[in-house]
Amino acid sequence: MKDIVNAHINAVDMGSVGENYLLGGTEARFVDVVNEIEKLLGKKESRFVQPKWVMKLLVFVLFLKSQIDGKEPMLTNEKYNRAIGYIRCNYDKAVKTLDYKTSSLSEMIRDSYNWLKSENLL
Repeated sequence: MKDIVNAHINAVDMGSVGENYLLGGTEARFVDVVNEIEKLLGKKESRFVQPKWVMKLLVFVLFLKSQIDGKEPMLTNEKYNRAIGYIRCNYDKAVKTLDYKTSSLSEMIRDSYNWLKSENLL
């Protein structure tokens, strides 16, 4: 989180008017993020990951349920694709222009956790 904040502050001082900057971060699989959170909370790391076909079936079932109750499904195709997909962006311009730096996955999760606690959101 602090990486993004610093980039926004630097954009005011170092950026150019009308320019856009992509702010990427540490590459990680969804299971890696979950495992980092489990480590932080002192929980046993998950070893089992649901097969993709099970998740696609769940998306379909939740879609059918939403057609009946009119509520947004907890898991949609878009959310599924975002969770399992490989999303990558080139943020070299932000690194060069804004002195953008990224933290490790564990540091980002720890910082987010500490902020959530300080705001009484956990």
